[in-house]
Amino acid sequence: MDGQTLPQPGVFGGLVRKAVNLPEVRTEEDEWYANRLVNEALLEVDHHGYGPVHINVPLSEPLFHFTAEALPSVRRMVRRDMSDEGRTLAFFLKEELPKYRRVLVVSGQMSSDEAVGVAACLSGGRVAWLTEVLGNCPSASDAVRGFDALLYAAREEDLQALRPDLVITVGGHIVSKRLKQFLRRTPSLVHWHVSPDGLPADLFCALTTVVEASPADFFRLFFRSEALPFGVYAQLWHESCARLASPETGYSEMYAVRRVLEALPPHAVLHLANSSAVRLAELCRLPEGVEVQCNRGVNGIEGSVSAAVGYAAVSDRLNFLLVGDLSFFYDMNALWNGHIRSNLRIVEICRYHIYMASNKQYNKILNSVWLLLLFAMAATNVYAQRRTRVFGVIKDDQGAPIELASVRAVGQNALTFTNLKGEYNLWCASEDSVRIVYSMIGYETRKRLLRSPGDSVRLDVMLPPFDSNNTLGTAVVTGQGRQTTTTQRITQPDTKLTPSTTGNGVEEIIATQAGVSTHNELSSQYNVRGGSFDENCVYLNGIEVYRPMLVRSGQQEGLSIINSDMVESIGFSSGGFEARYGDKMSSVLDITYKHPENFEATAQASMLGAGAYVGWGNKKVSLMSSVRYKTTRYLLGSTDTNGEYRPNFLDYQAFFSWRPNRRWSFDVLGNISDNHYNFVPHNRETKFGTISEAKTFLVYFDGQEKDFFKTMFGAATLTRHFNPDTYLALQFSTYATQEHETYDIQGQYWLNEATTAEQLGVGTYLEHARNRLRARVMNTGLRFRTKLTGHTLQAGFNWTRETIHDNSREWEMRDSMGYSLPYNPTALNLIYSLRSKSDITTSRISLFAQDTWRIRAKMGLFNLTYGVRLSHWDWNKETIVSPRVSMGLLPSFSDHWTFRFATGFYYQAPFYKELKDTTLTNGIATVQLNRDIKSQRSIHFVFGADYLFKVAGRPFKFTAEAYYKALSHLIPYTVDNVRVVYYGRNESSGYAAGVDFKLYGEFVPGTDSWLTFSLMRTKEKIDGLSIPRPTDQRYNVSLFFTDYFPGTTRWRFTLKAAFADGLPFGPPRSDKSKQTLRAPAYKRVDIGMSYRLLNNSDRHIQRGMGRLFKNIWLGLDCFNLLGIDNVNSYYWVTDITNTQYAVPNYLTGRQINARLSFDF
Repeated sequence: MDGQTLPQPGVFGGLVRKAVNLPEVRTEEDEWYANRLVNEALLEVDHHGYGPVHINVPLSEPLFHFTAEALPSVRRMVRRDMSDEGRTLAFFLKEELPKYRRVLVVSGQMSSDEAVGVAACLSGGRVAWLTEVLGNCPSASDAVRGFDALLYAAREEDLQALRPDLVITVGGHIVSKRLKQFLRRTPSLVHWHVSPDGLPADLFCALTTVVEASPADFFRLFFRSEALPFGVYAQLWHESCARLASPETGYSEMYAVRRVLEALPPHAVLHLANSSAVRLAELCRLPEGVEVQCNRGVNGIEGSVSAAVGYAAVSDRLNFLLVGDLSFFYDMNALWNGHIRSNLRIVEICRYHIYMASNKQYNKILNSVWLLLLFAMAATNVYAQRRTRVFGVIKDDQGAPIELASVRAVGQNALTFTNLKGEYNLWCASEDSVRIVYSMIGYETRKRLLRSPGDSVRLDVMLPPFDSNNTLGTAVVTGQGRQTTTTQRITQPDTKLTPSTTGNGVEEIIATQAGVSTHNELSSQYNVRGGSFDENCVYLNGIEVYRPMLVRSGQQEGLSIINSDMVESIGFSSGGFEARYGDKMSSVLDITYKHPENFEATAQASMLGAGAYVGWGNKKVSLMSSVRYKTTRYLLGSTDTNGEYRPNFLDYQAFFSWRPNRRWSFDVLGNISDNHYNFVPHNRETKFGTISEAKTFLVYFDGQEKDFFKTMFGAATLTRHFNPDTYLALQFSTYATQEHETYDIQGQYWLNEATTAEQLGVGTYLEHARNRLRARVMNTGLRFRTKLTGHTLQAGFNWTRETIHDNSREWEMRDSMGYSLPYNPTALNLIYSLRSKSDITTSRISLFAQDTWRIRAKMGLFNLTYGVRLSHWDWNKETIVSPRVSMGLLPSFSDHWTFRFATGFYYQAPFYKELKDTTLTNGIATVQLNRDIKSQRSIHFVFGADYLFKVAGRPFKFTAEAYYKALSHLIPYTVDNVRVVYYGRNESSGYAAGVDFKLYGEFVPGTDSWLTFSLMRTKEKIDGLSIPRPTDQRYNVSLFFTDYFPGTTRWRFTLKAAFADGLPFGPPRSDKSKQTLRAPAYKRVDIGMSYRLLNNSDRHIQRGMGRLFKNIWLGLDCFNLLGIDNVNSYYWVTDITNTQYAVPNYLTGRQINARLSFDF
């Protein structure tokens, strides 16, 4: 009522067909109850007419703080009307029934007339049929009786064989608690309830279908011999119950009840009271024709005597009431009725006696009752002073015991704590009601109410972890997520259904984000806001990963270590990231692998390679393994250079995770990559220039290239979880690479005018390389994280050791018009030669600490993240300190807007490539390792905003960010294809500035698409001259679009498009002042079409080969749909007059790719 003028529940009164008031969902029981209420309301919308219903949804403040990334998949109940017998029968027999091989029918409380009809339909043993004593089928030989004892005594492996696929319930309530627990714990259970009134009865928390029909009519139509080959499953139930030995009991309540019920006359009526009476009767067999009545579904044990008296008054049969002493006392006023007939017999179960009386003995019984009542009242006063022992075990949702959990009785000085095994023992004063509270930091609190507890009560409790899921630090790309830092959470589309030239699905998705660009479809490397490839940091499960260092072209690139089949979450920041991330100047890609809890597998093949993935796990252990093969031979055949391409890239990866309990976890990740690139060029013909100055470049080759890159990566993490929000992790990782680059290629070329055939140049060049590199990087680290009120604290330490052995031999000879360049009449000189050998061993130490503070104010919810990072490198004795801070605001004036700002110092300590100080004199390159080199520095300023809105009921998000990066201590570099060549000295300073825009949403219902647009400028100043940096991309447009064909989900269409400004370039090994030319814009469109050959996601196929698969997709891709010749780099031709010609090296042309994928 807080802030409400009227009470919301039932506000519409009789104007609606049904009104429900949902609980606020905090537990699984709350979620089930809310789902049940919603379904019950929706079922009433069109039940025997149409009308509105009222669903009241309470929401706690603050109303603008939504943390769910997406709406959950929930259960939907449907109602089937048996009035149209032909249509409904066809639905069940042809569509639904073949899905289930183990069908279980459970009949609850029914009248004798209903039971006779059901028994006639279920005779023959074709279906497993469970019935209780209240089902009134005592003579049905095909019914399974005694199942309650079976469920109590059977082993878990035996119970697994008994678990059904489909449960059909008829009648009213079911007494057996063990049956309810057994079915509620059955995974993927489907439940149909047959009821004449069409009302739902969700007994097992799995109801999906309500059939409005009498049970006899339903079974008469449904269970036909040709449709139900279920005899084996029914026989299993009968045999399991038959193997149970009959209990041998001495004189006891069970013995007395059994003897009484066996002595009942035929065709009598047995009335059972609740609690002990009905459960004891379930263990006994009744004589034929005995009808059973029970006053179920009311308040506990009240009304049993009154119901029996009233029924006997209108019945001509002999009636027996089996009732406990307490139940009898509760309702003994019914015996004052002056019209009690003589056909009623009352059997009272006492602790030591059983009384049986006729009408003539009632006065004697009443006198005894008064004495017993006085005794009970006296005993109650004594009982109030007694104590009750409450004991049990407290576990978490993983089944692990929780130590030091508190257990207390409300209103009493009774408190205890659990031991290491989660056990507790609490003594409290016995009262009419005792409330027990279970609590533990980091877990949700649970309460239990005991009504008149006895001497000893066992309560085993499960405490789920506190739901502290907070998405304030992420950008949820799906739905209506909120982002208050510069790190966004990206939902990965199904990469198996998207066109891909590299096979690295995650990096290709990153390349389509705002501020990110790529100019080479053969490479998975990307530039972020004016930074080079080496300025991007990649984390896999919290551990930094590396790439091979000698790769100079996209053709040589193998598969990324990131396997998209194994990815659970993707975090990406294009600047202004937190202190916990390492020392890079541009971006962070944070990948987390999943922990499967069931078996899953995929296999795929295309003209560019193949791959297979297998995952398996449970709540304690998980294992993922994958193997991938890639070859770009077919794709490279579309380039200008003809030859024998033999690229082969092989990758194997495994991830093992073990969680023995809630406190410990152990993860191991391993990757082996074996990449080979062999190439024998034959000839090349390239046409370039303008219409008025068209030229042709023709080359005939001799020689070959052989490269290989072998890498191994291993990581292990041991984590101690103190509670769900606090952990300490020990990390260890190692990366090793062995790289060989070998080529001897001679080319004889002719450069001509395309129109006049005038010869502009003719010559020969010979390129030679013998480059060898071995490197090992070892890392040891600690990570700590905890949550306090409003704060999330994180800290870490890393020690890294790098060992690199490099031996490089390169030279190039050029002959133009019969002269060797550079020309010398007295000597034969090479245009370029390099010979270097370097060995380096260094160590790095880094520490960080940061806090995320959530502040509620009148303006809204602030999310402040501040921290500092400290690093030291023993190579140059440099210590750097990087303070960083970001703030996000969810304003109170609007739920649609989000604002954020970030700034900080970002250093990039040099790696091996940056250390190589190369000096070129007369074509001879001299390499020295620079010990005076310093870390490059970038100061970020990022301001961004999100606006959430809907169009046609579909969610969209528009994001805009402006940034400025002040760059200093820069190490200049040039880019040749994908190789970054550094000057090895801190010689420049500069800046990068720009704006990024992104529109994300459901352009087509049910699919995610996005469009990005970026404007950027980056320059550096060298020797007083300001020039564009090699990554100065002034504009970039990217589109990722997915669609389904209208009316079907079998066809899927994906489009990826890029339009980006060309990058600056200049002659090789020239001064930076000459690197001012600009390549043409990069324009490319890839499309993919996929058709689902098989859809078995719901596992409805139970026979044949189709049951093995979940999905089968057939796809067709068209790469470079428009056939545009994009330029990757240039080959420079110099003639005797020292005139230079830049001959473009074109990327791949239009190609078709076919693919096939299987999901298991």
